[in-house]
Amino acid sequence: MGSKTGYLCLSRWGTLPKNKRITLHSLRHGRVVDLLNKGYGLDIVGDYVGHKDIKTTMIYAHSNSRKKKLLKEIQKDLDKGTM
Repeated sequence: MGSKTGYLCLSRWGTLPKNKRITLHSLRHGRVVDLLNKGYGLDIVGDYVGHKDIKTTMIYAHSNSRKKKLLKEIQKDLDKGTM
């Protein structure tokens, strides 16, 4: 599938900004984060995507946990009325 065909196929599910590219890596990254967000274990997700080292999969989990922590901090500030 060429990039134009992939773009047209994916654009059926939403709008794609003209200045953004969808690559196999970005689709794969999104899938790994989605599986981790759904609660699948690091080892299962790592095996699923073929990571040879659990540290590679942990990169995705780290970014997700950091995001959750920041969102909780923002919510706390909003609850206090400091924002």
